[in-house]
Amino acid sequence: MVIRYPKLVKPGTTIEQMVMNIDLAPTFYELAGIKAPFCVQGESMVKLFKGSKDWRKSILYTYWVDINFPQYPRTVAIRTEDWKLVTYPDTEEKSELYDLKNDPHEMNNLIDAPAYQEKAVALQKEMDRLVKDTDYKKSYDILDTTKKQGLMLKYDFENCDGRTIKDLSGNANIGNISNATVIATDKGAALKCSPKTSVTVKQSDSLDTSNCPLTVSLWIKAESDGTVLSQGQAHKGAWSLFVEDGIPCFAVIDTGRAAVADGMESCLGKWTHLVAAVNHDKLEFFVNGKKAASVPRGRNLIFFGNKSLTIGKQQGEQVLGGIIPAGGFKGLVSNLEFYRQYKVNL
Repeated sequence: MVIRYPKLVKPGTTIEQMVMNIDLAPTFYELAGIKAPFCVQGESMVKLFKGSKDWRKSILYTYWVDINFPQYPRTVAIRTEDWKLVTYPDTEEKSELYDLKNDPHEMNNLIDAPAYQEKAVALQKEMDRLVKDTDYKKSYDILDTTKKQGLMLKYDFENCDGRTIKDLSGNANIGNISNATVIATDKGAALKCSPKTSVTVKQSDSLDTSNCPLTVSLWIKAESDGTVLSQGQAHKGAWSLFVEDGIPCFAVIDTGRAAVADGMESCLGKWTHLVAAVNHDKLEFFVNGKKAASVPRGRNLIFFGNKSLTIGKQQGEQVLGGIIPAGGFKGLVSNLEFYRQYKVNL
């Protein structure tokens, strides 16, 4: 930062203490003889101009998840004169520890080095102090506490009459079958799907996940690519479970941006258990009990308009703008559960 203020700053002076752009406002207030309002953060640099050494020893850095760039995770870091610790609380990414005095370009991450564990712990304690002092909140997501959490829909496909599927959750979310049959399998009764298959569950209060966490669990045995399960409208907010190039995937589209979690391995020709979950800080996807992907998010789902749930081919405006296959997949679906709750241990 370059400052010219002849009354207090002599030409050619270099001040080594760490300052931030939020220090500008308090500085201007003090120079103007005005008390800074309570809401103004930062510290006045006037004391530094006068040669004081009484100054901050650490800086808190935070980066919030941007809905337009969900691939960049929430970041909380601390910087001192000689050290930097960077953490990614919502992911499994490794933290970063740098000795800035000897490694100014941050080329050598010391987080796993035994000799620096005490330093990492000390920096973490200082970071926790700054987080508390600045009233940092890990989420500004709006959670609708008026909505009941728990199991909202459950299909085991037993005793199906060929036209409707009974909801065992007690919420009466009946499924209306089109171009599909129910058959016996080694996983119990299963819905046999073709590319023209659809099971539509009408919009209901219990299927409304706006500003709530969501978890979906099911078994599939896919024979081809296509949409397995979807809800919402592409231009207003939607999610979809689908198979692409033989790989199971989970996608959320919100405010026109897509976040996709990839299942990593083929599910064609074999029974595969899928769990897809959305919480305020991440989108997670589990395949056969193992976490396949975690994508940062800054909030729960926000849906408007049509919230009907569809198994198989997406209906009308549910088609997710060409990003996700619109056609229904060919294969089997069994033991479907829909939770308005963050629940990944299924």
